Amino acid sequence: FMFVADRPVVFSSDAPLSQSDVDTAKQLVASWFPQVDSALGVAYPYAGTHIQLNVANASSRATTRGSNIWLAPDFSFLPHILVHERTHCFQYGPNGLVRFPIFASEGSAESMATILTVTPALWHGDNVLVNADLISSSPGAAAAYGEQSFNGYQLFAELLKLIGRAGFMGVIHQVHTGSQVHTGEEI
Repeated sequence: FMFVADRPVVFSSDAPLSQSDVDTAKQLVASWFPQVDSALGVAYPYAGTHIQLNVANASSRATTRGSNIWLAPDFSFLPHILVHERTHCFQYGPNGLVRFPIFASEGSAESMATILTVTPALWHGDNVLVNADLISSSPGAAAAYGEQSFNGYQLFAELLKLIGRAGFMGVIHQVHTGSQVHTGEEI
């Protein structure tokens, strides 16, 4: 474990890790968590964070639920993924559900990762209409998740081009502030 801004970050793994792997994970967290927190401009909503590294048989290579982050072996040490998943930590409401439709949740997390790490987006897909009402718990969400995520990223990337980094970060801060559930229309 380690502390970041006086809050514990606990690491665990499904497989043994070398000291070098543990040190790398700690260095990434020490570097990137404060950058995400600062960029969002919002107080981290949890007492600490749990990161499960090298998750065996993961249905998703990286996922977040509240303050818990799970990373598959090929994603465990990528700054882009860590920033993306840390951004998701700020997106949960008091009921434990994501406060945004899929396009906005994934689009804003991927945008933060590309902006802060200066790396290309990892979401790819086809252009389909953004479904502003599709949330992760909706029927049919799993089938549309990738397309809605890609389109959300494209939407946020265009917004960044249109209003610039400062304006964009203001929007990101605004939608992440508080615990209000946002609908697609509001975003």
